[in-house]
Amino acid sequence: MSDWPTAAALLAVAAVGLVLGIWGDDLRALRRRPRLTVSVRSGPPDFQKVTQPAGAEGGARDVYWARICVGNESRTAATNVEVRMLALRRRGAEAAYAIDPDFLPISLLWARGRNVTTHVVHQHLPKFIDLLLVEQPDPGQPARFRFQTEVVPKAVRPGVWPTIKDAGSYRVDLAVTSDEGYPCFHTLEIGFSGRWVDDEAVMFGSELTLAVV
Repeated sequence: MSDWPTAAALLAVAAVGLVLGIWGDDLRALRRRPRLTVSVRSGPPDFQKVTQPAGAEGGARDVYWARICVGNESRTAATNVEVRMLALRRRGAEAAYAIDPDFLPISLLWARGRNVTTHVVHQHLPKFIDLLLVEQPDPGQPARFRFQTEVVPKAVRPGVWPTIKDAGSYRVDLAVTSDEGYPCFHTLEIGFSGRWVDDEAVMFGSELTLAVV
């Protein structure tokens, strides 16, 4: 009987042992990395209408919030998680999306706070990012949406801002990072009619839409 099957089996075992010896720590670390996800869900707190109290910018007014959900599918906790907008594209007359040259890459804020990083995201315990808001416009003025970012960049020219946008269809590219894992990339599609509707169901049903693409 030939000894080739036995020799081949021994060589295979030796090869596996060599791989584990050299790259074992890296392979085990790869399995333990967080797996971050981005999703959009209907209803609050993802989509919510609230009354903004009076402040330095004026009296009380209604505001629509649109949020995204950041989850972790791994048992390894993700720490110092940040969501950064990389690029914004707007759909033109021929249904093609073109880069918005006025947009600036910038990080988003975690819900109900002023932080661009959150301490930790555990498995099955997602957290929310404030993606954008639409403030009730003054009479006769069009509605605009504003990305909820760490800073509000100044206007690049009269009536045009990097993070405040008019009606249209947009796609925004996101990178989600943590201390333990590689960045994960997602694209969101935003549709905004430019109209303000007091009925929350109508507003989020047809006037302001959001989806992961």
